[in-house]
Amino acid sequence: MIPMSRYSYCRILVTEITVEETRRLLGSLFDGVFERNTLTVGAMEIEVRRNPDAQSGGVKADDFVRWPVQIETEPVTPHGETTAVETVSRILESLWGAQAQAVAACDFEDELPWKGGIQRLRIPMTAEAPCNRSGAGDMPQPLAWGRVVQEG
Repeated sequence: MIPMSRYSYCRILVTEITVEETRRLLGSLFDGVFERNTLTVGAMEIEVRRNPDAQSGGVKADDFVRWPVQIETEPVTPHGETTAVETVSRILESLWGAQAQAVAACDFEDELPWKGGIQRLRIPMTAEAPCNRSGAGDMPQPLAWGRVVQEG
């Protein structure tokens, strides 16, 4: 058993994409095949399933704990912890590239693009909104909730 650290677990909540679409996307991203709900990527396991806390029908865009898809990442060896930030970052960027909304909930959110996605929900929906993927620097106060389309 691997001792717990801040990189031992990450939960990513996703909306605007189904569980099956998420599995296809991540299988393609990591050139792997899901066995049941799990994809093994090097020293990491990625599990994709329906979020047990999801509500039927629509939920508010900012109520990400109730979004319908849940991804969990967990290292299976100590090396997996060293790749956790990179693996979760790739997952998030792939989901955002597919026009899904995704927010990571983990102890290393501050090391992920857009602070794990939470800042993507809080960016004002204006043409002047800065693209600050690193999460560093001053961010404007939320004006509206919704999807940010990032160019480039």
